[in-house]
Amino acid sequence: SGFALGALVVLAIAPAAFQRLGAPLGSPVGAPHACRVAPAQASLAASGWGRPLGNMEKLLDARRSWSGTLTTAHVSGSVLRGPAPTEAELLAALEWVVRRHPLLRAIVVGRGKHHLPDARPFALHDNYLKKAIEGKPELFKPEPDRDPPRFERSALAPAELARRALTVAVPKSDVETELVCQFRAALDQTGFDPTDGGPLWSLRLIPPVGGAETSALLWAADHAISDQLSHNQVIADVLSHIGNRRKGVAPPEPKELSLPPSVEAALVGPSQLALQGATPRARVRNLFGQLVRPASLSYSAFQCGASGAVVLPKWTPPAEALGGEYDVTRRTTEAAFCRIDAETTAALRSGCRAHGLTVSAAVNAAAVLCASDVLGSESDRVSAGSHAPQNGGSAATRRFKLLQALNMRRLGCPESNGFCGRSADAGGDWSGGSVMAGTGSLDILLELPYDSGASARHALLRDGSSPAFWDVARECASQTDAWLSRGWARESLLLFGAGWEFMNMNRVVELGAQARDASRPCSARSRRSTRLAPRPATPDPSFPTGSRPTRP
Repeated sequence: SGFALGALVVLAIAPAAFQRLGAPLGSPVGAPHACRVAPAQASLAASGWGRPLGNMEKLLDARRSWSGTLTTAHVSGSVLRGPAPTEAELLAALEWVVRRHPLLRAIVVGRGKHHLPDARPFALHDNYLKKAIEGKPELFKPEPDRDPPRFERSALAPAELARRALTVAVPKSDVETELVCQFRAALDQTGFDPTDGGPLWSLRLIPPVGGAETSALLWAADHAISDQLSHNQVIADVLSHIGNRRKGVAPPEPKELSLPPSVEAALVGPSQLALQGATPRARVRNLFGQLVRPASLSYSAFQCGASGAVVLPKWTPPAEALGGEYDVTRRTTEAAFCRIDAETTAALRSGCRAHGLTVSAAVNAAAVLCASDVLGSESDRVSAGSHAPQNGGSAATRRFKLLQALNMRRLGCPESNGFCGRSADAGGDWSGGSVMAGTGSLDILLELPYDSGASARHALLRDGSSPAFWDVARECASQTDAWLSRGWARESLLLFGAGWEFMNMNRVVELGAQARDASRPCSARSRRSTRLAPRPATPDPSFPTGSRPTRP
């Protein structure tokens, strides 16, 4: 269509939350998820179906202690051109999709051993480690998990789940403005209550205004059952169903896909899940056996060196000056939207191909370079400036860490790493194409001078090219390739699972977000981080002067 609507989400505390959008704009949307399905409510779930949540799914299913809304969820908007889908068309299409994808019929049953009946937010504190030790009863739980959270099938029919999930919001002005407003409203207010039988997702239609042929769909889901690829699949299935109906072609009877495994079950194996009811000693012995291997030890060493990145903007007050306005309950998540046209997208793609890189590598580079412009306290920037080079030397650098999201569906494991889950060879997909959260992540570490983004933009405007930009993109791609080739996808899941065995990782994240000294940079440097100093700009044929080079 030559048009894309994107959002850069700036996280205020922990990953953003999105919600079921069933209320008017400006009011709380969806019921806060304050509890899991209790045994007395087990009739809401069908029997003989389901599986335990993997550790990543547990993290993605977490709730904020101060509001009960989702800590990490998934939202995405789609702008449609042409005759808008009707509510009846969407209901029929959604019923078809629900019958095909198992997790769209799922609810979460079981509280888990880390459930806090009366969870309260942490106040701003001065010492993360001290607070963690004081919060030991909440954070450290070595006992077995007698009630692990599980995905179970809702007892509600697919048609009823579709009816509950779909809402319509008539725009107050134009469609795209309404989509932006709904998106922003969703960031901090999402909550799904599985005690009413589901679903854990929603779709909102924003119909056209005044005879125009522009409409929008807003998808909001519990991130434990959805990621961007899943959203794309759902929207593709829905629009294909509607398109066939309009052509007079009856859609095929939906064939239900297999319930997809968790990422851990696919890439690590069922051993950790099977040990959820074992004794602490047995679990420690199992984890020790899995982690004391060359690949696991090297990954653990890398993670130890990856800590200590500067995380707060330069305008944030020093730790000792933080007041009540930074309390966790008063923070909000912000989003900035931009329009990227077909010409700009084509120029970016052409540039990436010319340099042998993916668009993802270029987007990563843009994120890190922009971060170098705004992160770092003023005092740290002054200190870096005081060590500025003399006589044309290299600028003083700081380490920046980027969390690179990964699609884990196509990753297999070398036989030496043990269990490989379903086959992912030859471009296979162990998820079977089913809707799920098939995500993982890695840390990319870069040494850059502050304001490297401004320098790259200046070179682009001046010369029509920015070699420094491509240097950073190339390093992002190199670190991603190295991470994958070492088999660290599996090792990252093992190490994260080791924490989940004994620690309330959701509470640890929330606690860390409330540390007054969270912005304090670490002076240590990881040996695996890469220093990229600016270099003189030279003409770059991949970005002709007339192709709006400033936008990519």
